[in-house]
Amino acid sequence: MRVGLALLFGSSVLFVSCGDLLKPRVIKPKVANQGGLSEAQGTVSAAAQLKAKKEMAKRSSEGAQIGMAPEEVGFLPSTVGDNATVGGLKLPSDNSIVWSSMDDPTADIAFDKPFLKPQRRGGSWENSYTNARRESMRTGKPIVMWFTNEGATPSPICKTLNREVFGTSDFVKWAKSNVIRLKIDISGGSGDRGNVGDLTTRKRKYVAKLKKQYSVLGFPTVIVLQPNGSVYDRYHGYKKGHKSSYWRELKDAVLTITHNQEVWRKKMTAKGYRSWRGRNDQVIFARLARYSEGNLTLIEPNGGKIQTQESRLSSSDREWLDAEKKKRGL
Repeated sequence: MRVGLALLFGSSVLFVSCGDLLKPRVIKPKVANQGGLSEAQGTVSAAAQLKAKKEMAKRSSEGAQIGMAPEEVGFLPSTVGDNATVGGLKLPSDNSIVWSSMDDPTADIAFDKPFLKPQRRGGSWENSYTNARRESMRTGKPIVMWFTNEGATPSPICKTLNREVFGTSDFVKWAKSNVIRLKIDISGGSGDRGNVGDLTTRKRKYVAKLKKQYSVLGFPTVIVLQPNGSVYDRYHGYKKGHKSSYWRELKDAVLTITHNQEVWRKKMTAKGYRSWRGRNDQVIFARLARYSEGNLTLIEPNGGKIQTQESRLSSSDREWLDAEKKKRGL
């Protein structure tokens, strides 16, 4: 009988032990030592505490070296400046971090927001390559990019080209409706006297980059860019008295690009893209990705995201939205 009880008792212990093994392991936080005491060990010597701290520091360092996130190895600077590296990881500067609201997580994302400012009338040459490329992509107009020299000693050939072609009223009237004009001064501020500021230095570097990108070796150089950014044609130099032939070649190039652009737009229209016009007359070619209570998210063919409001759109666009809402029972 005693043997049976012993076996039963032993079996119950074994059963309980197996049940404990099946339970998920709970990892409890270590009890912090206070005054050199712990619940298990009692008094801990100062030498033992110092040894434990060194071991923790070593583990943190090893974790940083193998690329663990800084918070995982136990340290993260409270303020991060530019080019700060922790644990082999480059951290973004605090100045570059965007803090979003929990109620509206996308509120601070830098979406492009057009239709706000009055539209540039195109009565002059653009001097920003970025702005010209954006406007060309959105309107479908090609870019006439003129590399010229307006430094301390302006190029006489550039002055002749401007006097006979680019500066005439006929060209200005035609250009307003058909192209985006971009002027790049390849002198890069070389005519500046005295101390050269940081802005001038950056301009020179930027112009040098564009010269290399488009293989500009002399001036005047005129390059015709398609709305997708590719080079369609280029013209080196200018011969006095050849206004008619020069302008005719430019017109032929623009007509061809415009035709090809219309063919491409028809294909994109079948995919849901259309021209949106703001009340400021700015035009953007994009598709509607989301609409909610007067707020629109548009996607451009290059993937650019745009947020705007229905109230900023032209009356024809608002009518289109009303028709679409009725189709959907909204």
